[in-house]
Amino acid sequence: MNIYLLKDDRKNVSEWIKNTKADSFSFEILEKKCRLPVFYLKGVKTETANILKQTALSVGCDCSIARDVISGSRELSDMMVMCTYSQILKIRDKMKGQPFSLEKIANSMIDKIEYTDKFFVNGIDLLKDKKYLVMGILNLTPDSFYDAGEHFSSESAMRHIEEMLEEGADIIDMGGESTRPSSTPVDEKSELERVLPVLREALKKFDKAVFSVDTYKSNVAEAVLLEGAQIINDISGLNFDKRMPSVIATHKASCILMHIKGEPKNMQKSPVYENVEFEVSDKLSESVSIAIENGIEENSISIDPGIGFGKNQEHNLKLLNNLQIIKSVCKPVCVGVSNKRFIGNILQKSEKERIYGTIGANTAALMSNAKIFRVHNVKENREALKIAEEILYAGN
Repeated sequence: MNIYLLKDDRKNVSEWIKNTKADSFSFEILEKKCRLPVFYLKGVKTETANILKQTALSVGCDCSIARDVISGSRELSDMMVMCTYSQILKIRDKMKGQPFSLEKIANSMIDKIEYTDKFFVNGIDLLKDKKYLVMGILNLTPDSFYDAGEHFSSESAMRHIEEMLEEGADIIDMGGESTRPSSTPVDEKSELERVLPVLREALKKFDKAVFSVDTYKSNVAEAVLLEGAQIINDISGLNFDKRMPSVIATHKASCILMHIKGEPKNMQKSPVYENVEFEVSDKLSESVSIAIENGIEENSISIDPGIGFGKNQEHNLKLLNNLQIIKSVCKPVCVGVSNKRFIGNILQKSEKERIYGTIGANTAALMSNAKIFRVHNVKENREALKIAEEILYAGN
């Protein structure tokens, strides 16, 4: 007899169950028992925490909770619930009709387990037949940190778009304003003068390509959407320009909502968080709510934790190590780590020497279920992600 320890992510557990030659009716039941989500609930009211804990224990779950919750001497507590999928289904059944939002909490926990990524653009789910998307960066600025001025002319931009599409880019993301740390904002007129001519030509030349525009200004967004851009990539998560949500909704466009603390000109001046993963997740959840309340289609939204945007080295690494917390917002996660400073700090490399570090970070992010990868070097990242995909999803 040999004994083996299976991977704890349980991705292939249904195949292993089938290998045991069990009755087919048991496959779904056993698969649910093998899924082991761990929930962290922050700021739970004492009465809610007590009932949830006792209910969870009654179906065989384990809980971690502040020791003085039972006495009612504290108002709020954080708690962890460790359970199988089938156990959380039982909790939901027991919570039906319960007070203190308990039914809502249980339903939310189920929603997070059962969530499947979708990212619709022009009515088509780009993730339907793909495990991830690669977004190629086209900087139309003279002051980008990585390729300043390289694609400033229309001719150079067309060559670069063609190259990225041939290398496998699913989306082309163009921007007319650098948002690197300490950058100075540009006016709408200048931004449009950089973006519109290139976008018009690109839409004619590459009519089947998907184009995103990186802007936080609603007037710029409106102009590029009228021309035919399909996605707005807003670094402010709809927080810099209050008109932006209605513009995106009116044009039935898709959007990527990023988290930023502060503004580009000051975002890296000693950013402080109590818990960066929870705070970023909460702010992104607020951005998603703003989007949906203003009529943006729910399945046309992606979120981005904003690596390097108001975060120090430790913050960036913690976010990338805990993307599952960001994923709790139940939207596909976009990551933009390409050639950024935190990679240079670790490897002691200049901007042009960070490609292997970028590949490493993106591969780790793919393993944590990131779905959109915003990169300067499409070919190299696409090939690395393809190998990682084949390994991660072998047999599925």
